[in-house]
Amino acid sequence: MNERDFVEEFFAREREDITPLEGDDGRWESIVVEARGRRGGRGSRRWVGYAAGLTAAVTLAGIGGWLLRGGLPGSDPNDPLASATSSVSLPTNTQRSSASTSAPVVPPPGSSSSSASTQATTGSDATQSSTSGSSSTTNPTNLPVGQDFSLMSVSYAGTDTLLAIGSGTCSGQACPVIIKSTDDGLTWHSAAAIPGADSPGRGAMSYVGNDRAFTGIRMANPSVGWIFGGNIMKSTDGGGHWAAYDHRGAAVVDLATDGKQVVLTSVTGGCDGAKCTGDVLIEGAAIDAAGSTEIKRIPIAVPIDSADVEFTRSGIAVVQVTTVPTAEQPTPLTMAYAVDGGQVSEFGVGCETGYWRYLAAAGGSDDFAACLMPGEGQWTLAKTSGFTGGDPGWAKIEGDQIGLGPGVFNSFAATDAQNLVAASGGSEGQGTIRVSHDGGRTWREPKQAPPLPDRGWRWVASPGADWFYAVPADGFRGFWRSTDNGETWTRVTLGPR
Repeated sequence: MNERDFVEEFFAREREDITPLEGDDGRWESIVVEARGRRGGRGSRRWVGYAAGLTAAVTLAGIGGWLLRGGLPGSDPNDPLASATSSVSLPTNTQRSSASTSAPVVPPPGSSSSSASTQATTGSDATQSSTSGSSSTTNPTNLPVGQDFSLMSVSYAGTDTLLAIGSGTCSGQACPVIIKSTDDGLTWHSAAAIPGADSPGRGAMSYVGNDRAFTGIRMANPSVGWIFGGNIMKSTDGGGHWAAYDHRGAAVVDLATDGKQVVLTSVTGGCDGAKCTGDVLIEGAAIDAAGSTEIKRIPIAVPIDSADVEFTRSGIAVVQVTTVPTAEQPTPLTMAYAVDGGQVSEFGVGCETGYWRYLAAAGGSDDFAACLMPGEGQWTLAKTSGFTGGDPGWAKIEGDQIGLGPGVFNSFAATDAQNLVAASGGSEGQGTIRVSHDGGRTWREPKQAPPLPDRGWRWVASPGADWFYAVPADGFRGFWRSTDNGETWTRVTLGPR
């Protein structure tokens, strides 16, 4: 049997093993692309500054949070196709990366790399061609998601298309893997893998990657999107090819898009998987640009835990920079900035502890702010209408405090002015999910809550309409979604059951 026959026989066997996934009866036709841009990967979230939580987070991240297990089809080093996923060194971000650098991306394990392929382009993106047999191709055989896939971030791209990034395996080595669904999440297949890069595993206790990591994904539309989380790459063909994206900072912390523009945050020092150092840069560009430019530099002398970006319905990008908790300052501090084109203005809420999260609703005119109260895991809410920068004019919401407990992760999402979800997680056996249907005045458990994962919830988000989704902190192969404003939840499985 010659090599060609062997490869064809391999793919024939793989296709026979592919089993369509069962799905719920819900459809995602009500999700709007504009709202998805604001909710591309996760809702408002991040650390609560408890000393115990900080210690646990650093310990877990340091002793194995970035280790991965198992393998995708074709990841066996003895596999005849293993050469298609050989490790390729990623460019480091100690200086600005070149948008014309060939992408160190490979086909999903098991797919053909026998011929060079040319990347589809949009706008000013340079055409990328294959190099050294390591260029990526689209996935014509719809290879299934690997058994070891551990979800980190999911983004709705519009027209029934979703893409997600998580951890998998390339030729026996840990690597980020991008998966895709074109039927509203009913079935998924592997789209691309990035050997030589880092991706957090199930034990990861921070959203901050290192300078060679990818932890998040955002899609501006079904064709254009970015993966980021230390390093950053861009796709213009729906996730089949990924190319280096020109940016200013040493490591990218977060990114958001409203479908027309992209705003990202980076740091001049770098990130190590638990914190980032150096000045924070706010960068921006049109979605068809080959790279971003600096909008504002924020000098900061202490390490940060996050620099979140979120778009409001008015088109304002909100950037929230949160410091790392320390023994001297156990509660982190939040600094927030409104970005309107090239104009940046700082604003606040006046929370008692100085730590808070801005929450842009997916529908309606009201946005929210969640303030951490003194004590363990208690939050209060304020709201603002039609925020366009400057002083938001916050109005305190009188009612129940939200009891989320001492979780490492705390997140909030809103579909409109009345319906909100809050969740927490990050520690073994801890975590909760709560809903409000009266604008945050009262909170309770959902009527049919999803089962609590081992480490609770990493984040909740609202893609629009009456939709919410929740991703577990333990990174199992799927997430949960609700189509009735958080009252009942259905599991979305990302591969074979």
